[in-house]
Amino acid sequence: MLRDLGPRVRRRGAGRDGDPDGLRELTCSVVVVADGVRSRLRGDLGIGWRRRAGHASYAMLDVAEAMPGDRAVLHCEPEGLVESFPLPGGRRRWVVREGAEDLRTAAGLRAAIAQRTGTVLEVDEGAEPASFVAAQHRATRVHRGRVVLVGDAAHEVSPIGGQGMNLGWVDAVRLAAELARALSSRAPDLSGFDRQVRRSAAKAQRRSAFYMSMGAPASAPVVRGRELLMRTLGAAPLRGWTAGLLTMRGL
Repeated sequence: MLRDLGPRVRRRGAGRDGDPDGLRELTCSVVVVADGVRSRLRGDLGIGWRRRAGHASYAMLDVAEAMPGDRAVLHCEPEGLVESFPLPGGRRRWVVREGAEDLRTAAGLRAAIAQRTGTVLEVDEGAEPASFVAAQHRATRVHRGRVVLVGDAAHEVSPIGGQGMNLGWVDAVRLAAELARALSSRAPDLSGFDRQVRRSAAKAQRRSAFYMSMGAPASAPVVRGRELLMRTLGAAPLRGWTAGLLTMRGL
């Protein structure tokens, strides 16, 4: 249990190895909470967790490449997005947005990729695709007194492209600077940090929601329009700017 006592924060809990008879109390000036999307401490603090636009389910599988390449490839298809990108060791990761197909088996994923893109993969039939949901949430505030949330505890962003991870690093850098300025203060003011984090998270989530919408199942004319837009964004004059958007620069 966390308690903000003004100049200090106190945590009381079970002792080492969960021993209920060995209660321990720790005190500190500031507590940084980074316990993930399902943050228990965020709930204990009474901080709200609100869903934002952007939600999709995906399946992914890593396969060996006969002729390894160094480029990521995006396929905007009527049935949904298929993307692949190179991994170390001559392997490639395939990510498929879930649609009407059964993607729970390697054979099902292979068939979906072939149907959507025309690419026929050599897949180990014993391999098991991993499934994940890209969802977006944001905390209604990121601090209460001297307890502050960072990373996924403060905001959930689509994991594709490392967007949520990059945003978490931005939080950490900003908080370090804020705490350094507050070393001589008896009561650090985290309200500015709170506004910065929530503003950056809102911007990142708008970008991610747009990317997810680009990969949603759609009619052929809509898909052709998306492909034209993607080619334009990937062309030389805009390539650097687009890469910055994808990697969450400018937050």
